[in-house]
Amino acid sequence: MNWTSQYADNTVNTTFNRDSLYSHSFAGESTVCMLSTKPHLFNVYLSALPYLIWNDEYIFGPNIPLKTEPQPNGMTKPARQLSFGGYEEHSQKRRTETLEAYGTRRAFLRSLKTETLILELYNELQSRARLRHIKLHEYPFSYHVAVGGNALADEIDCFLDW
Repeated sequence: MNWTSQYADNTVNTTFNRDSLYSHSFAGESTVCMLSTKPHLFNVYLSALPYLIWNDEYIFGPNIPLKTEPQPNGMTKPARQLSFGGYEEHSQKRRTETLEAYGTRRAFLRSLKTETLILELYNELQSRARLRHIKLHEYPFSYHVAVGGNALADEIDCFLDW
């Protein structure tokens, strides 16, 4: 074993006895689904801009397991963080963008209801006793792609903190 590996193993090596699940955008829906159907699989669920309009917003339906199944005895309750960008529904005109192009882009982004649905999910999850902690993180001056990258770094912090 070389000195670099020895240093890493002996100095900065970490051991965790828990797992987290992170996803962004359409994949962000997977953490919502996993939390709803198998909440005991991960200790922390981290999702940046989950695509909540999918399948006619089914995640807000009355019969998802997160709403109907009791917490298994002896299981640690998971924590959840949701992240979104302030420009998702409130886009800004780009310097080189025509008014027509800006109007089209703004209408499309608003149709996704990203902020609206994330706030709805956050409020719903806050009322659930099955979570030990829920956090909402807004990146006020960010669009979709920037939120994905920033949230990944911030959510590592959240995992270490929770």
